[in-house]
Amino acid sequence: MAALSKLLPSRKAIDTSALIPREIKLRLSVFVFEQFPLWKIGSRVGRNQATVMRICDRWMQEGRTGRRGLSHPPQCTTSREGRQIVHMTVKGRSVTSRTVAQHIESVTHHSVSARTIRRRSQQNGLSSRRPLLGLLLTQNHRRLHRQWCDKRRMWATEWNEVVFTDESRICLQHHDGRRHRGERRLNICVMHRHTSPPPGIMV
Repeated sequence: MAALSKLLPSRKAIDTSALIPREIKLRLSVFVFEQFPLWKIGSRVGRNQATVMRICDRWMQEGRTGRRGLSHPPQCTTSREGRQIVHMTVKGRSVTSRTVAQHIESVTHHSVSARTIRRRSQQNGLSSRRPLLGLLLTQNHRRLHRQWCDKRRMWATEWNEVVFTDESRICLQHHDGRRHRGERRLNICVMHRHTSPPPGIMV
């Protein structure tokens, strides 16, 4: 026992039962069976009394010295439902997670939260990102834009008189939608609108 105590770290280095080797736990259970005092058990194995008490209580109540396996909550969606979630979010990029949850609930007849929909989408690389706005331009619009750029392409100091705003946008008209990384310029991910800004609040 003295040689075994030398191979172990000091009491301050280890203070939890999860780091104690299996042979030490077995030795502790033998000491408890022989009704040794806790302070004497701790001094023999080189551990503090609180750690010895935790292991002894676990051995007396459960008949073992190891930790119980961690129990994870059951997954509320199956792999098939997960594929349906991904299919709906890819097919309709601007569909909300609540709408997807209602569709899954109507098909499977069990409730699925919108948070679960967002988590499954993020696990498949679909995250909510601000879409690229594309203007509905006619040929006349393109010609006028080209003329405007040609007149100002030699600007240098004139840009100092232009004010760029950096307000935060809260849009009230549409959902940003989800997309994979690198899909910003796909036509399905671009939101086409007129030159007038959509209804929103600038803060």
